[in-house]
Amino acid sequence: MDVAVRRAVSWFLESDEHRRYHRLVHRELRFYDTEAKPVVSQRHDVRRCWVGAAEKAALVRDGPCVLVDSLPDLTGQAVLDFMTRLMDQAGEEQVTCELQKNEEVESQRWPLRHLAGQLLPESEHRAAYWCEDSRVLALTDLAPQMHSPLEDLREGACTRTLLLGGVGARTRLRRCGPSGFWDCALLGRRRWRLLPGDEMGVDGDTSDIDTFCCGPDVCVVQGDHDQFAPACYFECEQTMGEAVIVPSGWWFQTYDDDRTLSIRATYGEALSEKPPPSAVDAFEIVD
Repeated sequence: MDVAVRRAVSWFLESDEHRRYHRLVHRELRFYDTEAKPVVSQRHDVRRCWVGAAEKAALVRDGPCVLVDSLPDLTGQAVLDFMTRLMDQAGEEQVTCELQKNEEVESQRWPLRHLAGQLLPESEHRAAYWCEDSRVLALTDLAPQMHSPLEDLREGACTRTLLLGGVGARTRLRRCGPSGFWDCALLGRRRWRLLPGDEMGVDGDTSDIDTFCCGPDVCVVQGDHDQFAPACYFECEQTMGEAVIVPSGWWFQTYDDDRTLSIRATYGEALSEKPPPSAVDAFEIVD
């Protein structure tokens, strides 16, 4: 028996795909849109590397990517300390959140502590809570811990956005703005689907198309969007300590497959190389 248990644990820890299969087999009963249509499109995995890897610059330049171990100072016990300090300093702040009931979205306001501790655990696919707040982190002293995983490559914004989602929470399919962004997960698990800007063929920066209307395990859309057929899309699963990099102009949608907390910020142009010293600077002036 012990041998079988050890073998099962070893299999579970071997890869992300094994853990995902385990969740599929043991997932609780869910109720999805029975009229959804499958998306006939070529699927690609988002490329990934260690945040300190030599190929990082090329991956960030060429498209979306996942950077592993992006906030090494915020792992394990440090995450629990982060949450404690966040609630101590901003737990009573009112934040705006969404209660998502399929296509119906209800806006609500709650203290951050109540949202995180009471409402998120109650989320499910048919009634999920989601919060995206760019104000609350500025009220704390936590900023020094939230380094940009691109600080060695790109100019970055000072503002950090806090994102909280319960099981089943998902964003609308939308286009990334003029500045790309990074999103680093401290807790939970989030599924991403991304499309190049020229694959959507729609006006505006948001769409009613929901590729997660049947959850994170299949790529389908609502029945009235059965003509949606991009040539390709990219997909990844984001877990603790991983940062997803989304370039400007790309479309993206996310689905939280667990209670998830992440930090997001925009990034700008590539850091310019320091100019070489002039000939005058190269000599020491001696009286």
